[in-house]
Order: sequence, then structure tokens, then C-alpha cells
Amino acid sequence: MSDSSEQIIHVTAARENLHALYNTAFSSGIPAGGEEKTLVIMSHNFPGGHKRGHNDLFGDIEEKLAQAGFHTLRYDFRGCGDSEGESVEFDLNSANIDFQSILKWA
Repeated sequence: MSDSSEQIIHVTAARENLHALYNTAFSSGIPAGGEEKTLVIMSHNFPGGHKRGHNDLFGDIEEKLAQAGFHTLRYDFRGCGDSEGESVEFDLNSANIDFQSILKWA
């Protein structure tokens, strides 16, 4: 039985959609101590990485974090994986814009 619920979301960065997987732990909410759990954002390597790359390493990490009650978000940079855009236009500036867009969504 899964300890989480994964949804596909899209976040707009510079008029292009970033494809992301948002995972909310079922045990979410405010625990007895009164602290909300943290959202963990996972960014793949670049250029050419993918949120499901390296034998879905992020998926394995996501599962462990969900069991601990943490929410996760893993996404593809613009021009990578399932996100819109061209990989030839990928650079550190566009990666920064993408990451800032993800942070704004969070």
C-alpha cells in the first residue's frame, strides 16, 4: 500500500510548461508537535536529465520521504524530459528561471 499520492502538474516558466510530479504524503498535515512537513524539491542533472532518470532514483527517494510524511516535487527543466522547450536553448540562466518558477509555485 502506498503512503502517498502523486499528481502530474505543470508550472509555467518563460511561457513554457515545466512537467513535474508532486507527491503528497497521506500522513500530511500538522503532526502532534505542531510543525508542518517540508516540501522537498528534486532537480535533475543537466543538460539532458530527467525527473525519472538514473533508474528512477528520485522515485525511490520520493517513496522514502513520503513514508516519513514529507511532500516532494520533482520536475524537468525546460527542454529536458517531458517539459516544453528545446534542449539547445538550455543554459544556466534558463535553469535558474525554471527553478525560480518552481519555488514560486511551492
